[in-house]
Amino acid sequence: MTFSPRTEPPVVTGAITDAQTGAPLAGVQVDLVDASNLGIHTRTAADGTYRLEGLPPGRYTISAHGEAIGDGYDWALEKIAVEPGLNVINFGLTLAPLVVATVEYIGSGVPPTPGDYMVSVRVDGNTRGITFNGQETFEFRGLKSGQARIGVGFAALSYKLAAVLVDDQDITGQVFELRAGDRLTGVRILITDDLSGAVRTEGQFQRRD
Repeated sequence: MTFSPRTEPPVVTGAITDAQTGAPLAGVQVDLVDASNLGIHTRTAADGTYRLEGLPPGRYTISAHGEAIGDGYDWALEKIAVEPGLNVINFGLTLAPLVVATVEYIGSGVPPTPGDYMVSVRVDGNTRGITFNGQETFEFRGLKSGQARIGVGFAALSYKLAAVLVDDQDITGQVFELRAGDRLTGVRILITDDLSGAVRTEGQFQRRD
């Protein structure tokens, strides 16, 4: 009688940590999908570990998404060949850029009402927008690194952008490099109902690393 060697089913496991501190990251979504985007998903435990099983051997893409964790982490992915038995894949995630903008109305007429404008951050052609609903502060978490621009779109034609300031530098209309780990929490956006003159565009964003 001939016995075939037993093949262990594939298991993909590992740990997700903060790339800078090494601290484990709990609650990170981990996806393992094939070329048809079909697969399995899980989240990391309190110690940052995860375990995925139930798929046959083959080529997959594994990704870790930490955008919703804390101040937001960048996501990472890797194409892997899953073999029978244990497959260990670890990720160290970097903090995603964070932009916090405060809008100030500097006009002399009627202040904007909810729905009158939307604050946006555009990074490498991808735009994230938040509509004004009465709040003064707009938080953009989980952004990607890249070439960025902060702007405002108006539904009410009675307002316009006066200036975008970062650490009192005028970056209105300017494109700047947004890096992993950046914390731009001092952004001030000035809007006005004075429609005369042109929007200021002078000045380049000078990083203060």
